[in-house]
Formats: sequence, structure tokens, C-alpha cells
Amino acid sequence: MDTQFEDVDHVDEERVALQEDVSAERDEVMDTQFEDDDHVDLLNASVNYNASEREPQTMTDDLDGTINDDSPILETPGIQETLVAEEPLSTSVVEEEPVTYTLLPTGSKFGKPIVVGSDGYAYSMLKNGGHVWRCSQRRKLHKCQAKVTSLGDKYQRNTTLHVYPADPSLLYKKELSAKIKAHASQHVYQSARDIATTSLNDRGQRPSLPKVVNLTRTANRQRQLLRPLHHLI
Repeated sequence: MDTQFEDVDHVDEERVALQEDVSAERDEVMDTQFEDDDHVDLLNASVNYNASEREPQTMTDDLDGTINDDSPILETPGIQETLVAEEPLSTSVVEEEPVTYTLLPTGSKFGKPIVVGSDGYAYSMLKNGGHVWRCSQRRKLHKCQAKVTSLGDKYQRNTTLHVYPADPSLLYKKELSAKIKAHASQHVYQSARDIATTSLNDRGQRPSLPKVVNLTRTANRQRQLLRPLHHLI
């Protein structure tokens, strides 16, 4: 009987120990679950907080149909206008230089006297007088009626305008042609091309000057006029 009671007591002790182990495991599982739930709650709270920071402020509709915009209003800087003072108009008047005239005794194509103005126009002598010079532009369809009257070394042009544009290098061209003719007459044995090339050494930057070949032809033509005429028998 004593042995039977001892076995029963031993069984009861094992049952109590087993129940305690089960209770301890249940408590441990519950603690772990509570810790996991707390961790999940913390993660959800962090995600919700970050999402609230990233979400832009949007406009919401009220029940009455109005739109509320909670975003801050940006103030645009005002545009400032600056008045710029206008520069005063210049009242200075550019005075035209007076036209000067130069007499070239052998300046024409045939070696006759001409008057050349600094404004780029030339005048030849009229047949019926030595004091009136008419414009040398005498083409059939473009006869210029501008004239110059001379009294000693003074010249006065009439009010008639020229019908063709002026040549700024005209005086230089006429003086150059007269110089080539004189040099060709005095130096018969010098090459006409050398005379033409040498005469252009002082041309500078003048526009529309004659070509060397044309000046060479002028020198040869002048020498041809000096040759005696040969009559055929």
C-alpha cells in the first residue's frame, strides 16, 4: 500500500511539473506575441509619419462646393520700371566744304584744257567763249547742262544739277593722264608699261582707278601723235 501511495504521489508531482512547463511556455509565447505586436505598431506608426511628411498639401472640397487650399501663398516681387532719360538730339550742323576747281591745260582726252572740281565733276571750254565751261558729260541721251563761269582764278557754278553721279577720283585720274602723256613725250625710248606702272606709285587708297593696261595705251597713243605722217607715193 505504501508503495502504491508513493507511485501516486510521484505521478502527481510529474503532472504538476508538466503543467508548470506548459504554463511557462504559454507565457513565453504570449510575451513574444506582445513584443511582435508592439514592433508592428511601431513600424506602422513610423510609416504613417513618413508618409504624412511626403504627402503634398492638396486642395479639398467642402460640402458647399468651395475649394480650400492650405498651401502657403507665394508673394511675387513687384516689377519696378526705370525710366531712361533720352539723349538730347545733336544740334550741330555739318558744314559742307566749298568746292575748289583746278585748271588742267592738257587734261582732256585730246589734250585741251579742262576744269576739274573737287566734287568729282569736270568741265570743258565752250567754243564761243573762254569764261564759260560746260559739263564734259555730253552723251546723246544724257547731256548734262551744269556749267561753271570763270573769272581769273575764281569759279562759280550755276544752279543746274548734274544728271550723273560724281567720281571722287576724277581729279587724280585727269592729273595722272596728263602726267603720263608728258612723260611719254619726253622719254621716247622708255617702255610705255613702265611709265604707267611708275605713275601709279602714289595712288594710295583711291577707288576706281584706271588699270595699267589702259594707262599704257594712253602713253602709246600720245607717242603716236608725235610721229610724222608718212604719205604714200
